[in-house]
Amino acid sequence: QVNRVRLVIIPMPGDQEQLCYEFKGIYNGADYFIYINAQNGNEENILRIIKEANGILTQ
Repeated sequence: QVNRVRLVIIPMPGDQEQLCYEFKGIYNGADYFIYINAQNGNEENILRIIKEANGILTQ
């Protein structure tokens, strides 16, 4: 289930940046951020959000 889509700039290796679509959603009860390259449609990154008592982590 996708909750939000927006354009973002993400850091890349070698002090580079990439314009991506950020999809925020839920899969199997976990929150995810998925980053898709806005120029060529390649998947750049997937982050799972972990909510802990001490804060929020990404994996």
